[in-house]
Amino acid sequence: MKTILLVEDEQTLRTVVLFLLKSSGYNVIAADDGLDGLRKASECGGEIDVLLADIVMPRMTGIELAIQLSLERPKVKVLLMSAFATETISLQEGWQLIRKPFALALLKDKIQVLLAGKPSDPPSTRPTPTQRWRSSRRTIRGNGIHGAHTPTPP
Repeated sequence: MKTILLVEDEQTLRTVVLFLLKSSGYNVIAADDGLDGLRKASECGGEIDVLLADIVMPRMTGIELAIQLSLERPKVKVLLMSAFATETISLQEGWQLIRKPFALALLKDKIQVLLAGKPSDPPSTRPTPTQRWRSSRRTIRGNGIHGAHTPTPP
């Protein structure tokens, strides 16, 4: 059974997603913010296969949590949630994002695809700034995910 660490500060959404994931056969560890998520992850004796976290949370953002958890558990796959898609958000290679509000079926599909793929790259294997200039990277702009090609530095 795959384990998902669900970290969402809004209780109603956390409860609905928790129910969906458990009824889909996943073992779910639920936390109400990033620090609580880190604590519960450290208390978990087994693998955590997926981190499903809101980006904007009190005390620790979902991105900060994902970076920390990826350092401690390099095989964890990351799916971030955000209602703020108008901001440009850079994602680590292998990380995914789902925009709120989302259909529960879409969330379920994204998790299945993520589990079938390769693990997220931990922050220690991130490309250097020069490599980022020369390659495509996944960014969130406006209404979706786009591969953004940036020019080479002068």
